[in-house]
Amino acid sequence: MEEQELHILIVDDNDDDVEEISANLSISSPVVISHVRSGEEAVSRLKSHKYDICLIDIHLPGMGGINFIDYILKHGDNLPTIVITDRGDEKSAVKAMKLGAYDYLLKNELDAHLLGRTIYRALKDHQTQKEKETLQEELEAYTEQLEKLVDERTKEIEYLNSYKELILGNLDVYVRVVDPEKKIVQYESNKMKVDFGDNMGEACHGLLGKSEECELCISKEAIEKWDVTTKEEVVGDTIFSISSIPLKNMDGSASAIEVIRDVTAHKLADEERERLLGQLSERVKELDCLYAVSKIMAESKNSIVETFKKIVSVLPPTWRYPRLACAALVFENKTYSTENYRESQWKLASDIIASGNKVGEIYVCYLEETSPGELGPFMKEEKYLLDAVAHHVGIFIERIKVEEELGQKSRLAAMGEMSSHLGHEIRGPLHRLGLSYEILRESPFVKGSDRLVVDSIGESLEVLFSIANDLLDYSRKGQLNKETFNLARIADIAISELRESIDKSCVEVERDYDSYRSDISADKLKVHQVLFNIMNNAIQAMPEGGNLKVALSEGDHHAILRIIDSGCGISKDALDQVFVPFYTTKPKGTGLGMPIVKHFVELHKGDLLIDSKEGEGTVVTISLPLNNDG
Repeated sequence: MEEQELHILIVDDNDDDVEEISANLSISSPVVISHVRSGEEAVSRLKSHKYDICLIDIHLPGMGGINFIDYILKHGDNLPTIVITDRGDEKSAVKAMKLGAYDYLLKNELDAHLLGRTIYRALKDHQTQKEKETLQEELEAYTEQLEKLVDERTKEIEYLNSYKELILGNLDVYVRVVDPEKKIVQYESNKMKVDFGDNMGEACHGLLGKSEECELCISKEAIEKWDVTTKEEVVGDTIFSISSIPLKNMDGSASAIEVIRDVTAHKLADEERERLLGQLSERVKELDCLYAVSKIMAESKNSIVETFKKIVSVLPPTWRYPRLACAALVFENKTYSTENYRESQWKLASDIIASGNKVGEIYVCYLEETSPGELGPFMKEEKYLLDAVAHHVGIFIERIKVEEELGQKSRLAAMGEMSSHLGHEIRGPLHRLGLSYEILRESPFVKGSDRLVVDSIGESLEVLFSIANDLLDYSRKGQLNKETFNLARIADIAISELRESIDKSCVEVERDYDSYRSDISADKLKVHQVLFNIMNNAIQAMPEGGNLKVALSEGDHHAILRIIDSGCGISKDALDQVFVPFYTTKPKGTGLGMPIVKHFVELHKGDLLIDSKEGEGTVVTISLPLNNDG
């Protein structure tokens, strides 16, 4: 089946931005793009064309992006809109979202994955809203129909209460008059005579196929209360509604008029109506739940704890037995649950998937046994709902991680600029201090305790030079001076440069290069810095001696480097912070060694993995493309 075309309207007066946006539209459906330069043109185009989604800039000539979105809201056009703007316009973008825009994206951070996923979510949420509105319309129509039925039933009851009218003419119901002893006195409708013949004087319960008098005689009850009394009798597969109306005879005695109707079809219709109303009510609750979850995530301020607490709180009221239901959400080994939550044998669960991986679960449990459904005590629709909530939670987690990564990149960029400034400012005075230190160190007049002070100054200068060099390495821009070289040779050079530390710590070095044959195209200085930093960390982790293994291999057009030490290992808390700039557990560390390693590996489009167990050692695995054309 041919995929339906997706019509996108781009409103932007900058042709370069439009070209960039169009290039990043990576969507599975065929895309038809229309471009206008102002809000006025967009309004005119919407009058003659139909679009699925609109991508709009905030700043436009004439009618700006904010005014255009306000126009859409006032004129009842529910076209989903995504604001694409420059950094610094976030406040305007938030204002646009309050007016009705679905989301906003920054131009300088735009990529195909982010844009495609945002468009997909906007279209999906828009479709969900339309479906909810359709269901609401169907519910209102069905309610109107039910009100008509209720009105008809009310009129029928009023008709029955007017017994004087019932005994007049030929009615399509059974009408009979009975005496207090429950004997049929006379027939009052032709239908009674046609269907049952002449039963004058016979016991009335025999008419309904009963051999004994009813335990609760409706006519006796009506005469005692002197009020219309109604009940139902089931005979085989037929349901009769019997209304008894007390009547004074001319001789002063009492009798009753019984109006008997076959209500089997009505009862079945009522049962079906109740079933459908129940199903519709459940579907409305499910839609309300999804809407509430979406609203919670949309209004969240990137607080996962508060968001997840609110999400689990809206789940129990949606289930068939809300008073017996409780809910919990598990994410990153933390549980967010309702106050009454406890795990029971009646549990429904769904996996939370983010970026293709299972990152948690969401549960709904019943605290007591209930009537059975299709899935134990649960309905299959409840499983669908829980899956949908889990899906939305996964999307929310992905969004939070993307925003955290963007924030981290911004912070790292700022720290890089600061590092560059500090590194350059520090090196000048350090060189002058270094020259002074060399003069003092070579002076024959520096003796005794003065010599110890000068040596201490030298050690401190080494630390300061190391900090300045690390700051400059960390601030280097993402440019690669590529050349072709043998990675094993660079590894040997790094080992040679660290030989003094290796011998001092009594570390045994093992090389395994047998399965590595190819040269690599990369920035030799940066790769050397990566190997030097990792090996230096490994040696420092073995002050009392140990084994250092450097292994090189190839796989899938990548060079694989593994540096393995038998040192003290890294704690879990420290491992989580190892790439955070300026974080260090070493007395003389700068906290920039591993961030530099990660930065240089990412520049080469490589991968870096650290596996460490405290007290056992650490394995650092680096994968670099053999031919790096990035």
